[in-house]
Amino acid sequence: MAVNYGDNTDVLYKELYPIVRDSLTKSETRYKAVISDFMNKNHDVIYDIGIYDNVYYTNTDKEKMFASLNLTEKQVEKIMEGCFWHGQGVNPNCVDEPYIETLMCVLVHYLKAKKQREAEITLIYMAFSGKIYASLYGKYFKTAPPNKMRSIMDYVVNSMLNDKFNIKSEGSIFGAVRKMCIKLIETYKNRLIGSPTDEDYKYFVSQLRFRVNDMFRHLSNKYYEAYTNKNYLNFESDNIVNADEFRIANSDATTAARLTEAAVSYMLSTVVDLKICNGFNDTNIKPTEIKTIMELILSNKANINNLYRVCNIIICDFIRRHPGKKVGDIEFLAYWFQQKPNTKDPYILEMQSIVESWLNEDATYRKRKSRPATAIAYRKAVVYYLVRIIDLMSRK
Repeated sequence: MAVNYGDNTDVLYKELYPIVRDSLTKSETRYKAVISDFMNKNHDVIYDIGIYDNVYYTNTDKEKMFASLNLTEKQVEKIMEGCFWHGQGVNPNCVDEPYIETLMCVLVHYLKAKKQREAEITLIYMAFSGKIYASLYGKYFKTAPPNKMRSIMDYVVNSMLNDKFNIKSEGSIFGAVRKMCIKLIETYKNRLIGSPTDEDYKYFVSQLRFRVNDMFRHLSNKYYEAYTNKNYLNFESDNIVNADEFRIANSDATTAARLTEAAVSYMLSTVVDLKICNGFNDTNIKPTEIKTIMELILSNKANINNLYRVCNIIICDFIRRHPGKKVGDIEFLAYWFQQKPNTKDPYILEMQSIVESWLNEDATYRKRKSRPATAIAYRKAVVYYLVRIIDLMSRK
């Protein structure tokens, strides 16, 4: 019999919950293993200090969760047909998702059994799933996403957030989501440990998505503010990892930002300087090849933000290692033209990774990079060109 929207029902608790409860009693280890595998697979993203990338919840993840509870998605869908909101375009639509309501039954079981830790991790797992976290990442980071422009999110986390933001106070996305889930359980626990109706299930899921949405909304507002203002240029003045090792003075940071802007603006408004290319002496790459590579890099708009990043690293790395010296002094060129083998410096490794991504846009490089000496020459040539441009701008 059809159910009218607004006429409360309780099929989830009466029909789905007993199945989930009995399955957990027999195979809780399998269920916990599914969550553990998911968290481990996405560890780097989930435990990062800001929202840098999406968390991908695949059909395989979902199927493993159902299998661990000896259920199928179709079984749950059949039960959900009796919910008053099923198929009615409920908002948010994640409420009408079978795996979400299955996890809600797991949550109810753990709350009733007074297994607080298991209840928390179940809700955290739900928060990071596709219909919540992944969909909100796509909603709020449609353009210039932070997985392409990490330096902007670096600036936001280190310079624009205070401890009112859970991400800042807790130190990671996981910590922020965990704190949010604990608060949600504390607030609405009593609605779930009795005999919850389908409205109670719906309301709780809505509250979870609303709170995760709030986190995304606040952080994305800060992110696009920084993106618009190009504030990521000042990342080097923030306390990011090992404070004493990586910090430079605010006055130097301002100088670095201005010089970075000048160098990038110059390159984008002029043709590639063949004279500079001629100054790079390596038999593995011709000056005309360097010119072609630089033209390719500068012609691709998608490379511009990373161009700022690399130039900024070149400038700031010298400043922090040579306090009191100026970019443009003879030491600047000498420092950057010497070899830096086996470096573990995170900034230099990041710069090298970006340069490599640029070079891979060139078909000739892709064909020739298998020869180590040639690959090294290409990478050094790009850095050489940027260093010479920065040196030129420091004298203006």
